[in-house]
Amino acid sequence: MKRVGLFTAIFFLVVVAFYMEPVFFPPKTEIKNDRTQQIEENQMTTWKYQELQATGFSTYIDQPVSKLEADFGRAYDRLASGFGFEIRYYQDAKRQLLLEANVQEDKVKTIKVLNSANEQIAPFSFGMTMQDLTAFTTIYTNFTFDYQKEEIGIELMEEDMNYRPLIAFDNDTFAIMFFDQTTNGLFAVTYLDKESLLKLLPYQVFGDNLPTYQLDKEADWDKINRVKEQKGVDLLNQLREEDYLPAYQQKSLFEEKAKHVLSSFLTKPEDYLAQERLEEWQTAAASSKIMKRFSLTSDELIDILEKNQLKQTTGLFTHPMIDPTFSFLQWYSDPYTHERFMSESADTLAIAFSKENVLVLLQEEQEESSDSSDH
Repeated sequence: MKRVGLFTAIFFLVVVAFYMEPVFFPPKTEIKNDRTQQIEENQMTTWKYQELQATGFSTYIDQPVSKLEADFGRAYDRLASGFGFEIRYYQDAKRQLLLEANVQEDKVKTIKVLNSANEQIAPFSFGMTMQDLTAFTTIYTNFTFDYQKEEIGIELMEEDMNYRPLIAFDNDTFAIMFFDQTTNGLFAVTYLDKESLLKLLPYQVFGDNLPTYQLDKEADWDKINRVKEQKGVDLLNQLREEDYLPAYQQKSLFEEKAKHVLSSFLTKPEDYLAQERLEEWQTAAASSKIMKRFSLTSDELIDILEKNQLKQTTGLFTHPMIDPTFSFLQWYSDPYTHERFMSESADTLAIAFSKENVLVLLQEEQEESSDSSDH
């Protein structure tokens, strides 16, 4: 019994010593400030990401445009963007090809592929699902890379991961994949270099001295605006056709109203915005560098439309819109805006551009009116 009691006492002392040691002799901890801890956490999750072998359209990025046109022919149309690059349009029905290229100083900066034979976008293919994509590559939430000797971080939100994931190639180029909300299939791909990725700002970006687009004040903005408006209508109708939906109607009177609404807002935003929101808009609009985003809320737009006597109408306003096709692809892959563009009725569409500002209006299908300028 004495041995049992002695054993119990010793066992008890050992247990007490084991559990009380951290109390009397706490381990030394290295105190780190929040920024150091954040950097280390970011490095743990973002310093490494998979790069696919550069194939197909990714091999034309940052190359002379002559290389692209040697393989796909000359552009059937060209548009000055007003932001230092030219948009060239290519189409080849025989090869099921429909794409746009942003060209700056005779080099290809981005390629937006809307329709192409699948081997041209390998290892991707149109119609593939996110599950198909993850079968051969990982979808990353964070990317870090060097640009102009600065470390840049990019973060994808959950919605980006699901509908607009970012893929990296081993030649310092990237691809943004756009997945359709109806079929869950891939419907477009944008290939781009680091500079364009940072300028277009499709994701959250962290870093200093980020590149930005500069507005060309000497550009023929009336012509640019008109062409962008029609190109936007053509693109949205093409996307609807692929979803087996009727094309939007166009009416001159509605188009003029859209231009009036946009002009009215840009001229006197204080008539439509609360003070805090007005300050946000003024900050975005006053910047000489195109990087501060601003969009009207649904309630703000409804108020503007009501004040301009536009009924049964909805829409979107955003600043800045630099590359219309790229922005429309983003909208069409977004669950909220996609639903707006998916009405089964042939709504009337109007797009109004004013430099880096765009207003898109949709009016529900109405009975035949006296507007004889439908087209």
